Amino acid sequence: MVGHAARPGEDPRAERDGDVVRLRAAGGAASAVPVAEVRALLDGVEGALRDFLADAAGWAVRTVPAHAEALAPAVARALAVA
Repeated sequence: MVGHAARPGEDPRAERDGDVVRLRAAGGAASAVPVAEVRALLDGVEGALRDFLADAAGWAVRTVPAHAEALAPAVARALAVA
């Protein structure tokens, strides 16, 4: 079993046990999710973030063209996705 905590010293919030990931909110019960389903959910989130960044870049071109080139990379850095 492998676990990851949000901060050092905390109880793990996500634990992998074979083909299942157990996700637990602070002090709450664990939910078991198949690894393949977790991967699909994360892929969906990643795609949504890419779409958001593309939309933000388009918005910047229309709204603040002088800063558009720097905006999307700055938002990506702030979200730690690029």
